[in-house]
Amino acid sequence: SNESVLHFHYKLLEQGVPWFKGRAGTFFLRLKSPEDIPKVCERIDRHFANSPAEVTAETENAFNLAFVKMLGNVNAIIQGITAAVAVAILIVTANTMAGAIRERSVEIAVMRAMGFRSGAVLGLLVAEGLLLVGAAGLLGILLAQGAAGGVRGSLGMVLPFFTDFAVAPRTALLVLLAAAAVGLLSTLIPAYQATRRPIPDGLKAI
Repeated sequence: SNESVLHFHYKLLEQGVPWFKGRAGTFFLRLKSPEDIPKVCERIDRHFANSPAEVTAETENAFNLAFVKMLGNVNAIIQGITAAVAVAILIVTANTMAGAIRERSVEIAVMRAMGFRSGAVLGLLVAEGLLLVGAAGLLGILLAQGAAGGVRGSLGMVLPFFTDFAVAPRTALLVLLAAAAVGLLSTLIPAYQATRRPIPDGLKAI
């Protein structure tokens, strides 16, 4: 038995709220295929248009999300948190990559002294940064997929709009692009500065 749901007879509601007697707040319809949803919703709205009891036909997910929107502008809240986290990740990543490149200033100077061009060294450093951040982004997507499965299993029984909760392919692609942008921005500037540093200054640490 599901202890998170309370069931009671409809007549008890009519006895407690007399004006509600003979009325209905919500009707649920089960359709044969998802392709029929827009057509059926349009026909229902047209049938009850200009009647004493006009209705709004919508999907079950849209119905449940309407209650979530009562909490406020959820999209703005999520976007604000995401932007703050992205800026914090960019700062931490840039500081980490700058420190790692500074520690390898001798190696960079030796490579340039051996004949490697500054552009080639810069490309290697940027590629390394992109590889590290891209691997971290891919790992994050895999962890998010696992967390989404846990949300579906735990909240899907209580909140129907979580039954199909998952990381969409478009979202995963956006995460990988954002990871690449963070890797590029956090590596390019310190790598460029390291490759423009005079070779004798880098070799002094040997």
